[in-house]
Order: sequence, then C-alpha cells, then structure tokens
Amino acid sequence: MLTANSRVLIIGAGWLGLPLAKAMAKLGCQVHLTCTSAAKVESLKNEKLIAGVWPLLLDDNSQVHDIQKIIELSQADIVVGAFPPGFRKANSGDYATKWQLIAQACQVSKVKQLLMYSSTAVYPEQASICVESDALAFNDKAAKLLQAEQALQNFKGSTLVLRLAGLYGPNRHPGRFVKHMKAVSQIANANMIHLDDVIAASLYLLQLQPQSSPSVCNLVYPNQVSKAQFYQAAIQAYPVENMSFPPVDQTLGKTVSCQLLQQLGYQFVYADSLAAIQHC
Repeated sequence: MLTANSRVLIIGAGWLGLPLAKAMAKLGCQVHLTCTSAAKVESLKNEKLIAGVWPLLLDDNSQVHDIQKIIELSQADIVVGAFPPGFRKANSGDYATKWQLIAQACQVSKVKQLLMYSSTAVYPEQASICVESDALAFNDKAAKLLQAEQALQNFKGSTLVLRLAGLYGPNRHPGRFVKHMKAVSQIANANMIHLDDVIAASLYLLQLQPQSSPSVCNLVYPNQVSKAQFYQAAIQAYPVENMSFPPVDQTLGKTVSCQLLQQLGYQFVYADSLAAIQHC
C-alpha cells in the first residue's frame, strides 16, 4: 500500500516511469529509478525529487541477484515495472523472463507490493466488451504478455497488473499515429488512456487497502468513441499541416471495459478520450 513514507523502486525511467516517479515523490515517497543508459543515470542524479538512480539493463544475461542488489540498495517496499515489452527490438530478451527475474528478486527481498504495466492487447479484436477475465492468448503478442503476467506468481506479496489501453500524452500525440494507419474503423471503439490518467489511477489503486485492491485492472476511458472519430479529432489538434486521413472502413473491434476501475471509486482526470487530446 502506497503511503507518504513508502520507498519505491521504478524499473524503467522512460515516458511513463519518470513522470510516475515525480508524482510519487510529490506525495512524499522516496523514489528510486533504474535506467538502461549511463547518460540518463547521470542526468537523473540532478533531479531533486529522485532519491536514487542505478543502471540496469534487463537482457538475457540479467540475474536475480542483479535486480535484488538494486532492490536492497533502494530498500524498496514497492517495486514498479514501467518498461515496454520491446517486442520489435532485436536481442531485447524475453519479456516473461524479465518479469520472472523481477518477481523472484522481489520475493527474496522485503518487497511488499509489485506493480506491472501490461496491455489491453491481451483481448481479441472482436465485437465484444472485454473485462479483466476475458484475456486470451489468441496471438503471439497476447501470449507473451500473459506469460509475463503469470510470472508475477513467483512473488507471494501483493501484486497489481494494470492493463493499459492505447497510450497518448505529452510527446506522444495521437495525431502522429495517423500517418502509419492503412485504414480507420468507423465502428470499432477507440480504447485509449492519457498518461495523466495512467499516473493518477496508478497512485489511486496503490493507495487502496490490500483487501480492496484488485490483482488485475484495465485502464481505459469509459466513453464510446469510434477510432475514426478519435483520430479525426487528434489530427485536427496535431500541429502538422497537410496530413491526409486514411480510408474509413467498417472493421469491427473490441470495447475494453473500465467498469472495475469505476467500481473502485476512481475519478478520471479527463472527462473522456477526446477531451484528453487537448493535453498532449
């Protein structure tokens, strides 16, 4: 359970990990970070809010004791994995193996809670509403994500898996995604979540009493907006001229449910996915 006195280790100081660290530090937590770049380690040492920062390259040569040593140095009672799966990168190591190493290291240390950021890519693209129990290894990517989630079973403390919908926010404007799209559906729902709501929801869920905290929770906006409507709004707000919009089709798609998150009492920072576009 996250409190003002918590000691937190965030593995990954990137687009999500670094702002999450700063938000936790403002709550009074002692926040520690790991980076894969020596240059970034040095730059983050100047961040007054960060209590400590260490280099950590999670690859095929990583060992449990490497991560355990950093956990012990940080004296962390909460560990957060905020690094991407890296499926497109060669020699990035197996994602599930990375999480096995982290879970095992947490188990032999004094860690009380482990948070993993996963993805709503574990739900098949079909015309249905997907709740947390609907995850399925329907393709290679989903199978690898679920294997990584299952790796948390190596840790016997409190675990929290947050399945993130499509991410956008500062330095990640959804308007820039449009040029890579071959077509956009006028029917399929745009399952999206802004960085600010990812951070706010993470803090909210971590501060719940253990008996009230879920083991898995979707982070996605509740509004029903088609992909075509969302990306039309995104391209209008994107400061790039002469960007053409891809063809619109009638492809069906999933709708990821945030009912559990709402039942737990979370209040979204932004009213819906369209409103959040203005904060990128």
